[in-house]
Amino acid sequence: MRDPVSSLSDALWLTGPLRIQRRYSSTRGIIGDGHHLALVPPLAVLAMVVTAVGYLIVGLFGLGFDDVYSESLLLMGSLLALGALSGQLGLTGLTAFSVGHFVFADRAWDFDGRFGSLPEELIRARLPMIISYLLLGVAVLFIPRLGKNLVIGIGRWRAIPSQLAWLITTPAVIVVSWLGLRTWAAVAPTLIRPYFVWSGRLPTAAAIEVLQRETSQLVAWGVAATVVRQVVVGAFLYLPWLRRKLDAIEQRAHAAVVGDAPTAPRAPTTTSTLVADVTGALLAALVLSGILETLPLWLMFFGAFLAIRLLRSGTIRLPPVERWKVIANRAPVVVRLGLIWLAAILYRSFLSNDLIGSYRTMAFIVLIGVVIGFVVFPGRPATPPAAAAVHDGEPSPPAPEDRAVGPAEGLST
Repeated sequence: MRDPVSSLSDALWLTGPLRIQRRYSSTRGIIGDGHHLALVPPLAVLAMVVTAVGYLIVGLFGLGFDDVYSESLLLMGSLLALGALSGQLGLTGLTAFSVGHFVFADRAWDFDGRFGSLPEELIRARLPMIISYLLLGVAVLFIPRLGKNLVIGIGRWRAIPSQLAWLITTPAVIVVSWLGLRTWAAVAPTLIRPYFVWSGRLPTAAAIEVLQRETSQLVAWGVAATVVRQVVVGAFLYLPWLRRKLDAIEQRAHAAVVGDAPTAPRAPTTTSTLVADVTGALLAALVLSGILETLPLWLMFFGAFLAIRLLRSGTIRLPPVERWKVIANRAPVVVRLGLIWLAAILYRSFLSNDLIGSYRTMAFIVLIGVVIGFVVFPGRPATPPAAAAVHDGEPSPPAPEDRAVGPAEGLST
């Protein structure tokens, strides 16, 4: 019988995340990310407990800031670093902070009737808090996951040894982190506006000062953590004895969850995919609420985001789009990433040179960027496995749904 600490470590980092991933494939790259900590069970458990309790206390007492988290370089930087090192720790810290700040902070539920009705107070005073947490989640969870998806894309484009893949993808992952965080820091002061404006206040200087004046330091937290993560990934790829230890605990988790008999991957249902698409579009539109000043404009953007997600996921299949997916996926991921990089640099230059004269203009430029992202990364074509094996001239990689998340899916991606 295994000791309780080892059992809890497995449940937190291996068997639990694997069960969640098998049911909700969209959680890959976040839930269970950083599971190599399970090689040292006391450290794995302690990391989760300290992260959850620490950030809950920070949110509860507002440590390091007076009004909003963007006043604190230490708070934002530490969460960015956590998310880069481990998606699971980043999610734990962000969730704990948000719960502490939203539910338990002393400002939480003292409605004073200034907005006339409880529903209006919830919308104007409470919803902006959720929007601010989602905005922080973009930097803590979404940007690091872009780097992991980049590695997956390179692996799907050509079958190459893991060690070579690490050499190729590590610089690209670091660039994604740097570029993504700098772009996020540039738009965050605008996107956090609902926190103040919806309740009739003006944004304070302290709320945007760190994002505008200490951008380099903030970005350095995330990029440095990304470098550390990639070094850890390299250790598991280049040191056979370390790789064998990780393989052993992954196989044990796989046997506990899936069993020894091979099983077919659980394909997402149309309903679950549709729910994920609607939820993703809704969250994206909420994050952009700071520049979508009218309800019709917000609904238009929600509809655009939803259409793009439906097309990318294949919930809606249009022959021209499916043909383009085949063409786009033949291009090297690094080349496509370069196009996104150029677009992001252009957008940042617009912001820094005051070429964007209104929030509506900014919103449409963001929408153009989303469309460009879809054109460059349109998703995988809905091609039968046999045909997919032919069109690239070599067999497609095995689907990872029924594996414990190994170095290829969970550490380097």
